[in-house]
Amino acid sequence: MSKDRVWGYWKPQIRSSRRNGPTAGTDNGIVEETLNVQQEKQEIRLLAYQLWIERGCPLGTPEVDWFEAEEKLAAKTRADSQTSTILNAAKVVGSALGSAASLVNSMTGLISGGKTSE
Repeated sequence: MSKDRVWGYWKPQIRSSRRNGPTAGTDNGIVEETLNVQQEKQEIRLLAYQLWIERGCPLGTPEVDWFEAEEKLAAKTRADSQTSTILNAAKVVGSALGSAASLVNSMTGLISGGKTSE
């Protein structure tokens, strides 16, 4: 029996690195998602702090600024997502129209005997 097998299961390979510490077969997708969540929380933190300062630094209501910061960033993300969807659609439609126009132009040249009107 292999040393890597323990009671019918495979032992996770534990790797150690100075930067990240021990990891047990981590997936890059999970690491990236964790980093994105941390970055998102930092953005919320900074915006909440800015909103708190704008409100005059009142005591005892940090959740007001936190929830408002979350909502503002979520709205910005939704707007960015919609904008990118519209831009992608425009690129696809524009590309298709450009291809169709090119095809029509080349067919017109064939029909007119290679003469182009200038």
